[in-house]
Amino acid sequence: MTMRQAMAIGVAQILALLPGTSRSGSTIGAGIFRGLNREDSARFAFLLATPVIGGAALLKPPRCSEARATTCAALTGCHTR
Repeated sequence: MTMRQAMAIGVAQILALLPGTSRSGSTIGAGIFRGLNREDSARFAFLLATPVIGGAALLKPPRCSEARATTCAALTGCHTR
């Protein structure tokens, strides 16, 4: 993958700002359009998701409630009792 391909695929994530547009779909589609095969395009799209998901987790940490206590404790280590 060239730097130009990587930049084009990254820029395609901007389309995800439009309502109803999939972030991964736009990046996978851009990868295929730029000449990558489906597997490499999907792998790179999910690699690009890592900072997005990490940033969202930092900006809005999960809150534990009784209904989600087990899942929350397993994922974040917080305890409700």
